[in-house]
Amino acid sequence: MDYLDGDRLQLGTAGRALHHGLAAVLAGTVLGHDVTVVFPPLELAVLGAAAIMAAFVTADGEATWIEGLELVAIYILAGSPSGSL
Repeated sequence: MDYLDGDRLQLGTAGRALHHGLAAVLAGTVLGHDVTVVFPPLELAVLGAAAIMAAFVTADGEATWIEGLELVAIYILAGSPSGSL
């Protein structure tokens, strides 16, 4: 979440991630290495599912063990190489 602190704009987590991604792409261009940010559809689907599940779990402010287990399962799928589990 972005907010103003005095005369400075404070960036949230998403803003920092976008900034670092842009910095990596620009540094790669300057150093002569191509940095692509193209993700396979399976990875996008798994990461999208993880984001949606995390939003559902945290929406009411409390979680059960089964919701935590669902999150762990999705994170394991996201961390597996090419979703090969």
